[in-house]
Amino acid sequence: MHPLGSLYEKAGSSAESIRHHQDMVDKLIESGVQVNLVRSVLEKSLRDPVHRRRLHLAAKNTLKYQLDFNANAEDLAQLESYKLEVIEALDDNELIDTLIMVISIQT
Repeated sequence: MHPLGSLYEKAGSSAESIRHHQDMVDKLIESGVQVNLVRSVLEKSLRDPVHRRRLHLAAKNTLKYQLDFNANAEDLAQLESYKLEVIEALDDNELIDTLIMVISIQT
């Protein structure tokens, strides 16, 4: 579960979404349901080096750059290397935010 997920369904306030999400989490817990938050699952996954590497690669793939028409295979390889370098420089919270808040609007 993630509190801002509903913002993809309709426009609204992130503060309101967070409040509604917390209300729902509280009710589920009161009902005896085990609630796993996306952030918590990702934080635990980052402790394992294999999972950390997979999350870095997944986050790298969220970064989009538009190259000019004349880009060649070497340019693309350098871009992929640069994107991974950027992701690996992030702290854990920034990495998780990058994975959670992938926003892409194409018209």
